[in-house]
Amino acid sequence: MSVQAGVAFPNDLKGDFTLVNFPQVPPVQNRLDLDTGFNGELAVGYKFPSLRTDLSVGYSNFSSQTQKLTFTNVSGQTLSLTNPGLGDVELFTVMANAYYDFKIKNKDNTLSRWSPYIGAGIGWGNLSTPQCAIPNCTTFSGGNASTFVYQAKLGLAYRATQSGFVFLEAGYLGTTATTVSNVSYDPLGAVRLNLGWRQRF
Repeated sequence: MSVQAGVAFPNDLKGDFTLVNFPQVPPVQNRLDLDTGFNGELAVGYKFPSLRTDLSVGYSNFSSQTQKLTFTNVSGQTLSLTNPGLGDVELFTVMANAYYDFKIKNKDNTLSRWSPYIGAGIGWGNLSTPQCAIPNCTTFSGGNASTFVYQAKLGLAYRATQSGFVFLEAGYLGTTATTVSNVSYDPLGAVRLNLGWRQRF
């Protein structure tokens, strides 16, 4: 069993939507500039000699700093509107993961308390996005949608007790493209840095 929490650095979330009343103009470009946010993960798994597997539940939250709409009007002019963001982007995940622990031996041939590892996982996510922050923008109201998620990890663990490990972990969490409330969003990705504890029973 393990628990971890830390910070995540997301990319800007970009997407587009079609104006129903003006289908002849190109889709409106929608960009959310996201702040550094929180992420956490809780997992339960099984330990093999060098391989570990687990099932994890994760949560990430990023506030939208600004929202920018770029569109072309019926006269062919390209215009932009920018407003402070309204609400947060949230990602809830359920993932199956696998890890490989690298064993390090001391000079006396005993196992070191330190053990670097790599890991990867895939699963299901629920992406939640805020409503439009531009005044009089009623085209979309925000909402949530399912998406495929994946992650890669690189970490360093230290055996602090006979069966307990403290670890520092860096990784990348990504989604596939998805549509939320009429907006077709590009993939969301975030670099993560977490501190955690793993307990072996």
